[in-house]
Amino acid sequence: MYLSYHNFSTLASKCCEILTDCLQDDLFPPFFQLLLLFAVPLCYTEFISIWFIRKSKYYPGGKIRPYSREVKYMKVSFIGMGNMGYAIARGLLESGALKGEELFAYDPNPAKVDLLVQDFQAGKLDRLSEVADSDLIFVAVKPYVVEQVLRELGDALAEKAVVCIALGWRFEELNAVLPSSTRHLSVMPNTPMQVGEGMCIFEERNTLTASEHAAVRQLFASIGEVEILPTRLMSSAGTVTGCGPAFVYMVIEALADAAVYHGVTRADAYHLVAQTVLGAGKMVLETGLHPGQLKDNVCSPGGTTIRGVAKLEELGLRSALIEAIREIEGTNRPDR
Repeated sequence: MYLSYHNFSTLASKCCEILTDCLQDDLFPPFFQLLLLFAVPLCYTEFISIWFIRKSKYYPGGKIRPYSREVKYMKVSFIGMGNMGYAIARGLLESGALKGEELFAYDPNPAKVDLLVQDFQAGKLDRLSEVADSDLIFVAVKPYVVEQVLRELGDALAEKAVVCIALGWRFEELNAVLPSSTRHLSVMPNTPMQVGEGMCIFEERNTLTASEHAAVRQLFASIGEVEILPTRLMSSAGTVTGCGPAFVYMVIEALADAAVYHGVTRADAYHLVAQTVLGAGKMVLETGLHPGQLKDNVCSPGGTTIRGVAKLEELGLRSALIEAIREIEGTNRPDR
């Protein structure tokens, strides 16, 4: 469940008022009065401290994504700080899943590594070889660079746990390059993990130990949702979730442009449309209804929405999105 800070604060304040009245009326023996005088402020202070430590877990609507830190100290290193690697690393730090002293990163262009160092006191690695001194290694470089990086590290990865987020690098590809004793998992994440609302797909076939797999899943669950799929579905599912945000941003931009065309300010237009998309997604997830049914629920007979839907069908919105995925899948190779 999500916990609202506002609701907790209101409840705590009310409890304090009631207890104060009881103390003033001498309804408790002196011993219990003394206990209450110490216990109430301590409980309230503890909650406030947790709130500020995890202030980054604040979500729209005053909600905090729950995170249970069951994983003991773990040294995690990232190879590559591109958009995806940075989104995951920052999301893990923002969520509290990892502390700054537990996360290290290497990139020949260290600009984004420096941001993590500045904002979270994360560790900066000066040489690629330094990642070998880690419990868990994320390979977050471009697909065409993966083989070069893994071969350069060579036996330094023996007996290590490796998670690869590069497109097209599945179990067989990793198995062919990594030392035989290296344990590995292929995942397909997406950039909304930076704000704790990502979608990550795990390849079902992997060689991580049960405890390593659970730890990695817990890390990703702190910044989004996790699904485990067979190898044959990794490409198509990963394309939808990985590329999908870009398509949704285009829809948001287009709807906002339409609002601006009719007089709405740009800032208001983006806010209105983004919240509409967020709400529509939650409706699909939380109601369990088919998207077509939810669409029909908005379309009154002869109304404005169905007229807009007819125009979108006429102009090929549905087929355009389907063809976009087909185009990507036709060229989905590690060298792309």
